[in-house]
Amino acid sequence: QIPVDLANMASFWRHSIFTGIVAKLLAQECGVLHTERLFVAGLLHDLGKLLIIHKMPEQAQKALRRSVAIDEPVHLAERTLIGFDHGAVGGALATLWGLPPALLGAIRFHHEPDAAPDSLEASLVHLANTIAHIAEAPDQREALLARSSPHAWKMSSLEPGIIEPVIAKAHPL
Repeated sequence: QIPVDLANMASFWRHSIFTGIVAKLLAQECGVLHTERLFVAGLLHDLGKLLIIHKMPEQAQKALRRSVAIDEPVHLAERTLIGFDHGAVGGALATLWGLPPALLGAIRFHHEPDAAPDSLEASLVHLANTIAHIAEAPDQREALLARSSPHAWKMSSLEPGIIEPVIAKAHPL
């Protein structure tokens, strides 16, 4: 059971699905083969959050409060307060499930794609996550872009001009 005050499951899955769709679209833009695997990586990228919330609700709450109070990304608050972040937890879960290394790396390193052994997948999921957050909070666009990894942009050869067309394609309204 996931406490409602820590995670709205409808929002969680909406973000995860949207991130998966965007990751697949970005992979197509980059000419990646078998883009469905990027959809899966995007879909699963935040599973570590659910495990932390489920197993360590008090620490998850503290990390969330810290994140909001000092405008710090949740994964950095998790590292400070817990000693690891949801990417590491998701990566460990992917390992237990026997997922392929590129998928594991994309989940594990979606906040730090430059540290990933296979950094194209991690870079695409990182950018997809950023773009999903921009779609959810357009007024935060510049701050979210400033926090995105220059390595991910370079590795993918994509430019920020892709953001709006990808959002429109992933979520046509």
